[in-house]
Amino acid sequence: MSTKGDFLKNKGFLFLVNILIKPIWILVIDKELQLRLNEETYGIYLKFLYVAYIAGFLLEVGLHQYATVFLANCAPNSDLWREKTREFFSIKVLYTFLYWIGVILFYFLNSESVSFWIYSLIFMQIYLFSWLQFFRIFLQSSHNYRIDAYFSSIDRIFLLIFGGLTLYGVSSLNLIKYNGLFILSYCLSIGLIWKTIRRLGLWENPVLMRPSSWSFLREFSPYIFVQFLMIIFYRIDLILIDRIIPNAALEIGKYAYSIRLIDSMHNLIYLLSVFLLPFAAKQIAANKTKVLFQLSLLLTGIFFLCAAIFCILMYYYGDTLLNLIYNQGQIKIDTYILKLFQLHIFSTIGLGLIYIHGTILIALKRFSWLIFSIALPTLGLISLNFIFIPSYHAIASVSIASSMTILMGLLKMIGSLYYLSKTKN
Repeated sequence: MSTKGDFLKNKGFLFLVNILIKPIWILVIDKELQLRLNEETYGIYLKFLYVAYIAGFLLEVGLHQYATVFLANCAPNSDLWREKTREFFSIKVLYTFLYWIGVILFYFLNSESVSFWIYSLIFMQIYLFSWLQFFRIFLQSSHNYRIDAYFSSIDRIFLLIFGGLTLYGVSSLNLIKYNGLFILSYCLSIGLIWKTIRRLGLWENPVLMRPSSWSFLREFSPYIFVQFLMIIFYRIDLILIDRIIPNAALEIGKYAYSIRLIDSMHNLIYLLSVFLLPFAAKQIAANKTKVLFQLSLLLTGIFFLCAAIFCILMYYYGDTLLNLIYNQGQIKIDTYILKLFQLHIFSTIGLGLIYIHGTILIALKRFSWLIFSIALPTLGLISLNFIFIPSYHAIASVSIASSMTILMGLLKMIGSLYYLSKTKN
């Protein structure tokens, strides 16, 4: 089988594993857990979760993408692999220190909004998830795609188990118990992936580098800037809603009902980029960009077809689906929640292009165009939100987010196809 065929086969298996598991968590278990929390409580949780996602930038700062590109062309178990593994672990430890300093400082600025324990658990959730993603770097870069496909959903399997037990065994639910489900699931997932990469010989005993060895961090700079802009773009909207309008927690709570299905689709679309970065880096290093060009066109075509069908169905039948999920004598989906959902679904069109072609631009190291394609929509997103949120609230936010996501996706697609067409062999 061709290299491209192997990639598509593993990609198909990845989609299968995730489609079988994640929708059950998002649309059944997590939805039921959300219904046990009132709109305002869940709105507060979602607000701080988005803040934690932005703070999570300090846990990555370009590491994931840089490490994946580098290790994809490095023989596993080689001296260079082991040396770089120690370097990347040391960087992760440094980022951990910076992250918790930032978390503590932010708490003192917002301590009146949420209790210390809830705040800590939300940020611990993101911290543990980042370590799970860090260890997956070594599976992906060593091209163990089939094994990594299982670990792409291992945390959700644990969440299904513990979430189901919570629903049937706990009469009342609060944010501490809710976050505890994630923390327990991530801890178990990290333990399993740690054992797996050690068994495969991809990880030895972690050793911190000497301080004098940190000089290569300057190589991260373009990856850092790209990741920072993307995190701001994805997470700033809810932060702006909270800061600009009164009674924001209730508004965000309504936003959460519409975003659940959108997030499930976004998680599915994200799978387009999984495996693509190490595969693309390998093809570029081998001077096989023609294969990558053909693959990018194939993935784009498949995605456009699926996205068009999804958007049409959700626009016309979204009210039926939302009421089927939520209207169980507890939540009534009103026209406001439905409108948020209908406007937000179009962001899926741009998101797929961002994942496919943004990943290829990173592998090509075309950072100038990549940064431009992110910075322009991000600037538009922030500016337009400040103008329209005071009058139109979350309606403005989701409309602007969808428009700017499509713009970013188109810019990345243009740049990716242009540079691949110039270099394909």
